[in-house]
Amino acid sequence: MEAAAQAAPEGPLSTRALKDGAYRIMIFQQTVKLKNGLYEPVKPSQKALLSGKYLRVEMGPAALGDLTGDGREEAAVILRSSGGGSGVFYEVAAVVNKEGRPVHQASAELGDRVKIHHLAIQSGMIVIDLTTHGPDDPACCPTVRKVVRYRLAGNKLEPR
Repeated sequence: MEAAAQAAPEGPLSTRALKDGAYRIMIFQQTVKLKNGLYEPVKPSQKALLSGKYLRVEMGPAALGDLTGDGREEAAVILRSSGGGSGVFYEVAAVVNKEGRPVHQASAELGDRVKIHHLAIQSGMIVIDLTTHGPDDPACCPTVRKVVRYRLAGNKLEPR
């Protein structure tokens, strides 16, 4: 029998673990802990909205794949945030696997009220098919369909 204890094998990331993960929300500069894919500690009320203390974050689509080139599975997660106004801000979060736990590594803003059509991890990159705003589009109604790609570089997501 070995004298040194072996570390427990690192398990794959699960959707359940991602839905209960902690994420740093870029636009609100706040770290939130989701519970079943949602963070909403204060229900929207006139007082909460006026005080600026309301924040709702919801997890959208997620994709699994190798982002770091180490052969292990990481994740990309779409997060939707609202401070109670008309804006709904989207960002993509890169999540690494630390001993079976999801750890938010980096994010990139996608925009206000964009429409996400598909999220994938392909060839080490996060690939997002979305509709975003053109120069003359009103905030409600994005019309420009495009595909954006990001590569995880340390603690940053770099556009490609």
